[in-house]
Amino acid sequence: MSKIKRTDGPPLPIIPLKSLGPIAFGMHPSEVKKAMNEKERYGGWMGGNLSDCICYRGLLLQFDAFTNKFAPPEDSRLCEIEYNIEERDDFTLFGKMAGSWVRSELLEYFSRNSI
Repeated sequence: MSKIKRTDGPPLPIIPLKSLGPIAFGMHPSEVKKAMNEKERYGGWMGGNLSDCICYRGLLLQFDAFTNKFAPPEDSRLCEIEYNIEERDDFTLFGKMAGSWVRSELLEYFSRNSI
């Protein structure tokens, strides 16, 4: 599978425990949808029973409450972000494309920066 790049905007920086691009933990579903400004899209890697999630190409955004409907309730808040580097490679982590980090480099970065 070839990687797909986002063509309509700049890379999305990952800030651990805080945000991914314009999306911040604690946001409500409507705030996330407005910030993302993309069409929602399900990917096979995401699994099932996603009534507490909003899905975008390569992104699974999970909220802290669910309903029996096909979307998280508006009073829920974003609590987890999962991404698939094979579907989307426009994420950066500490100023470097996320997919280019290897485990040993990342661990060394954490150690050097007391993370």
